[in-house]
Amino acid sequence: MANVNITTILEVSGHGTVTLGKHGAQSDSIQLPKVVSVTGTLGEKRGSLAASGLATLYDKATESAVIPALFNFLYFWADQDYQIQLITAATEVTHSGAAEVPFILSEGGALGSVGLLASAGTTNNTAVATLVTVDEITIHNISSTTAMNYHLILVD
Repeated sequence: MANVNITTILEVSGHGTVTLGKHGAQSDSIQLPKVVSVTGTLGEKRGSLAASGLATLYDKATESAVIPALFNFLYFWADQDYQIQLITAATEVTHSGAAEVPFILSEGGALGSVGLLASAGTTNNTAVATLVTVDEITIHNISSTTAMNYHLILVD
């Protein structure tokens, strides 16, 4: 077993007020990390992607010996604005992210890994959704002029 220690602080200030958001329980100190237990299998990729480049960083079918086939924690960081695409057997989701702001997903249900809802519906869920596992992760460097450095971590 291993632990992922998560420390996140969001501070929004303006109009004479300051609002804070953080990890962990409401009563926990802001300095105390949220600890998530994992089996400890780690997959990591660092690299550079050309301006306007597109790359597949994870493919469950071909890389499960190097990177966990099922993962409980996903962390992605890049130094340029980006899009990250999470693909399942039935659907995909694309998220646009800002440079130097991490994108993080964690598992919290019966699936046992990070999952997505395979649906094209536009109505609210009335029950816990059935999720499917992520099969592929693709990134796209939005900048048309600057190469992007990136860091992907997957932990089981």
